Amino acid sequence: TIMTQLKEKLKENRDLKESRIKTMQRDLNNFEHKTKTLAQSIGSDLIGHAAEDICVALCQRLTEAENAWNTLDKAKRDIEENTDLRTNAQAQRDNGKTLLAPLMEQAKVDTIADLETAIKRSQNLRVFNNAIEDAKTTILGLGDGMSMNDLDAEVAEEDLSTIAARLSEVKEQSVAAMSLRDDCVLQKKNAEIERDKIHGQADAAAAEAQRQEALAQMVEATERYIKVHMGAQLLRWAIERYRDEKRGPLLDRASEIFSTLTLGSFQTLEIDYDGDTPQLMGRRTDGKHVDFDGLSDGTGDQLFLSLRLAAVEMQLQHVQPLPFIADDLFINYSDDRAAQGFKVLGELATKSQVIYFTHHDHLVDVARGVIGKELSVVQL
Repeated sequence: TIMTQLKEKLKENRDLKESRIKTMQRDLNNFEHKTKTLAQSIGSDLIGHAAEDICVALCQRLTEAENAWNTLDKAKRDIEENTDLRTNAQAQRDNGKTLLAPLMEQAKVDTIADLETAIKRSQNLRVFNNAIEDAKTTILGLGDGMSMNDLDAEVAEEDLSTIAARLSEVKEQSVAAMSLRDDCVLQKKNAEIERDKIHGQADAAAAEAQRQEALAQMVEATERYIKVHMGAQLLRWAIERYRDEKRGPLLDRASEIFSTLTLGSFQTLEIDYDGDTPQLMGRRTDGKHVDFDGLSDGTGDQLFLSLRLAAVEMQLQHVQPLPFIADDLFINYSDDRAAQGFKVLGELATKSQVIYFTHHDHLVDVARGVIGKELSVVQL
């Protein structure tokens, strides 16, 4: 009946609860046994702790081990990457040493620092030798076929320091002649006044004689003034001609390069001799002269580069070419002027090797746009 069924249901429930509890207890006992066994195999510091504490400690240790493994794996990858970088760097260094070895052997040096010093000395020597050769060429060209020894002897007999004194003397003579002319004109006017006062009197003849004498003196003073004035003009012309001829091919070539680098802002370079010390000046297309102090930093750098490249080109005509090494010459240049700079270096590269170092990536594109396929770019 119903009571019987109810008792059976209650019994089934008790049996089910007892069965589940026993199963759970068995699982707990099994978990605790395995946990303690694992603790004994791992470390003595976990022995004697509750299973729950051992489990928490093991989970924490597992997390730490995983982090350590990830750190180790990243360190291994970093080591492999750095090893590759070191290998590439060593290869580039060995390649650089191989390229520099002939130069070091030729310069008879053992270190790169000594090679740089030798290159600077060689450049200075080329500049000095070039200046000497230019001076000799100019002197012989103006020497009317005379030898250098004959010219040296002739110059030794002349006192060049007296040129300024002679010019000053000519100026004084010119002033004196003009003053004498003015005096004669005044005497002429006075004589005319006296003549007008006479009005046909007996001393008219004497007044006329004075007038004629004054005219003769005035003519003499005028002729002397013309001679002195023309002499001064001829002397100035000779001095200017001498200065222009002394500029030489170095300044002419530097002027061409400077005009190119400044995009035609300056037409030429000239030397001003008016002061106590000759001064290099740039002449603009409108004829205005600008001294070095009036140039911007970038234009000043372009002036020095023009002189340096002109000297190198002239030196290459007489000696074995060596590489021209430039380190960020165009740091103060605009992109347009930097392009002109690479154009000039490209012209120099037809005569000698040009090596340009820079850490500005955009200059590579500027150089490639000017030089084209002949440009060789090496990333360091």
